[in-house]
Amino acid sequence: MAAWERSKAGSRARPWKVRLATDETDAFTGPETLIVTRLGGTLIRVTSEDLPQTVLHADLAKPQTARLQQTAALEDVGP
Repeated sequence: MAAWERSKAGSRARPWKVRLATDETDAFTGPETLIVTRLGGTLIRVTSEDLPQTVLHADLAKPQTARLQQTAALEDVGP
């Protein structure tokens, strides 16, 4: 998903380092900032447009990642 979005942005896309507690994360910035992260079989996609560079974009993805981790923990416990 991230590779496809990056190809649409073309030469304006620049790699973006994002560290999240997930299985895999890919991100880039350009006309928009996109973070795609995977936890197990679930993808989280966070995108933003027109945010200042001072915004910590990884902080936008952390709440979604935490919710997914909580949900996965509940599924492991089961009924």
